[in-house]
Amino acid sequence: MIAGIDANKRNDWTMEPAPTEIDNHADTICFGRNFRPLYYTSSVATVSPFLAEYEAQMDVPIVTAATAYDTCAGETIILVFGQGLWFGDKMDRSLINPNQCRTFGINICDDPTDQHRNLGITLDGDYFVPMSMDGTICGFTSRCPSNDELASCRTFTCSDEQTWDPNADNFPCISAIEGGGNVNMFLHSNDNEYDNAMLQISPILTGSLVDRIISSTFTKERHHGADPELLARKWGIGTEKAKQTLKSTTQHNIRSAILPLTRRYKTDLLSQRMRRLSAQFYTDTAFSKDTSLAGNSCVQLFTDGQGFVVAYPMRSKSEAGTALQKFC
Repeated sequence: MIAGIDANKRNDWTMEPAPTEIDNHADTICFGRNFRPLYYTSSVATVSPFLAEYEAQMDVPIVTAATAYDTCAGETIILVFGQGLWFGDKMDRSLINPNQCRTFGINICDDPTDQHRNLGITLDGDYFVPMSMDGTICGFTSRCPSNDELASCRTFTCSDEQTWDPNADNFPCISAIEGGGNVNMFLHSNDNEYDNAMLQISPILTGSLVDRIISSTFTKERHHGADPELLARKWGIGTEKAKQTLKSTTQHNIRSAILPLTRRYKTDLLSQRMRRLSAQFYTDTAFSKDTSLAGNSCVQLFTDGQGFVVAYPMRSKSEAGTALQKFC
């Protein structure tokens, strides 16, 4: 059961920036004072310290929380992380488990020696959150977002809000070592028998398998496409079954909303019952040098490019939205 947080009504959140660090040792994201909880789950966790002499933290809430990042272009974006431990003011910094984000399709580079990628987090729409090194610690600076920022700023979800099991086998192991360029693959028992056989003959013959594993693990896009191979990997079904699924569904009526909102809301079934025209339509505004007796100086044209044309008179181009509604 998911519940909204009354604390969202508070106005005393600490707005001062604080470090958000990448911590590969933390198996779950830990939210500090520069994050703001959006939703509590019904789950809690016991957090064990790294030394037995310290007491464990009991009943730590698992939440979805957000932080605000101010880009170098002057824009503020909201980063939302799900399935994290809420510590609030008890921590003066937040810890991000990069693998928790990678399983959600977020591209994070926290290796300062990587010659092929910039240090930072790659998001949709060419947004990039650069990170820097403070000694051996990699991270960026962010702050707690305000109510207005949550309602109006562009938001990116960076980890799954529904589930996270740090003990799950989320990543296949790939090791390209051993002198002479040999490739050692630690393969799961359900891998393709043909590829396993080819591996025994020569590592050169395993290129297709390597490419498949890498492509299913790393991605530059968080919102994946809808091709059968990708659907089969994500759902754990056969390619033919994935093709039939895509053939039987339209992928229309994708819904989005601005935070804050409840995580569960009904599917818009009404819009799915409407009949659809199997055609593409084009529109443009045509202006006249003269004004009509009704005060109209332009028209909004709609056409399918196949001979169907309709025009709606307008006083100004600002009425184009009304013309679109009439056309629909």
